[in-house]
Amino acid sequence: QESTEIIEKLIRDFPDDEHASSSRINSFLEDAVLLGFSTPQDTFDWAGALQTASLILTARYPQRFTDYRQTRWKKMANEFGYPLLPSDSSHGEWLLWAGKFANDIASTPTYRELWPTTDPNLSNPLWIISGICWDGPDQTKPESDPYDPMDQLFPEGGKKRRLHLYKERNRAVISKAKALQLENDPLLRCEVCGFSFVEKYGPIGEGFIEAHHKIPLSDLKEGGHTRVEDIALLCSNCHRMIHSGEKTSTINELQNMINPVKKPNKANSSDAKSRAAD
Repeated sequence: QESTEIIEKLIRDFPDDEHASSSRINSFLEDAVLLGFSTPQDTFDWAGALQTASLILTARYPQRFTDYRQTRWKKMANEFGYPLLPSDSSHGEWLLWAGKFANDIASTPTYRELWPTTDPNLSNPLWIISGICWDGPDQTKPESDPYDPMDQLFPEGGKKRRLHLYKERNRAVISKAKALQLENDPLLRCEVCGFSFVEKYGPIGEGFIEAHHKIPLSDLKEGGHTRVEDIALLCSNCHRMIHSGEKTSTINELQNMINPVKKPNKANSSDAKSRAAD
């Protein structure tokens, strides 16, 4: 009877507002663990209660919720470059996040092409996304090493689809930055090392240079803007090197790697002061 009551309390007039929805879910979890939802070790089973809440809400509101296992959804989000919530987010916020993530995938052109919503044989889109989230490599099947590593074949050339969930750069600002730089430097030299493609390769290198965004894409909020001065024009080598470390280097840091700033020798500095005094 108590179980029925807390389930009814969860789904009855479920709110549209995200804050209120999250609070409703968190309240259900508290009721569930206090009612006895526990692990085999006799501790509160918050993850199990959250899983139960996701199943109940998915059955009642299939357009908004999906079957939720936090580890699997986080792994899938990392594969697609989808932003995660802050680490201190509540269970309710994570459950709502998963539903929005699934809806974003379902709205991509790739998903619509492969699973058209006009096909009556297809189930709810969020259920399909949940199935994709659960799908993965068979961990029980061991990989066998080839007899001779030199004979191992690596298949290439296959077509691969990618769901489009990435933040995009505006190409117009890159074109503008190149055009302005061409006016000052027709050779379009790299801002770090001075290399020029047209100078090295002739006509085929004319107008070629790579654009580096000084503000990382991860720091850009949706609807943010990039200025021309936020673009650095680099050769391919410098562009790769600036992103090669654990963190993206600055233009000055990379320049110092190529041409380190020499510190004055203390002995020479003392001699110079003595000569100046004489």
